[in-house]
Amino acid sequence: MSRQVESPPGNMSRRERKRLAKEELLLAAARELFANKGYDGTTIDEIAERADFGKGSVYNYFRSKEEIFRTLIERAVAEVSTLFDRIEEEPLDAEARLRFLVIELMTYYEQNFDFARLLATEIQLASPAIFEAVGTRIAPEHIELYHQHTGVIAELIEQAQQEGVFSEIDASEAAAILRSIISAEIMSWGREGCVGSLAQRSETVLNVFLNGLKIRTGGSSIAPDGC
Repeated sequence: MSRQVESPPGNMSRRERKRLAKEELLLAAARELFANKGYDGTTIDEIAERADFGKGSVYNYFRSKEEIFRTLIERAVAEVSTLFDRIEEEPLDAEARLRFLVIELMTYYEQNFDFARLLATEIQLASPAIFEAVGTRIAPEHIELYHQHTGVIAELIEQAQQEGVFSEIDASEAAAILRSIISAEIMSWGREGCVGSLAQRSETVLNVFLNGLKIRTGGSSIAPDGC
């Protein structure tokens, strides 16, 4: 089970604010350790040491390492969800909204690369093919949100098809492919030492992907020579 650790409202007591501040220290320490060493490679004692807490005192704030991890996952999912929510408010056509979303996503992953890499690994572990074998530390509702977000991308592709911009292909399949391309580009950027900007690389991703979806003048979709 996880729980939300929120910013303190003005009516919190001094004791409550102090407790919340200590929880934040523990979460920051755990986030760094999880990102660098992985979940299994991190111990509660290491989290305590990194946050300058006494051994065992972590349990005054969190019941387990898993609760700490799930709390961090909740935050990451909430932050990404905010990006998808913003798309609904943008007064743009479907293609422009899709471009905006991809750039915002890749900028977020650039700013949170280490933990985003860990989150991506956990989502892969939660796939149906290996879930029974290894289980998952991500709550089912978070996996469902991931699929809902992919559905938002599919809806944008369908809207662009209705607007006569994209060719008629399976929008859900195209959305899944786009997310795979984004993940591959993020990991490639990480392997290359995080040189340059992911936001800039997102333009290449968008140009390659979206140009493949667009309808040529005359009504036919772009296809390789000879097809």
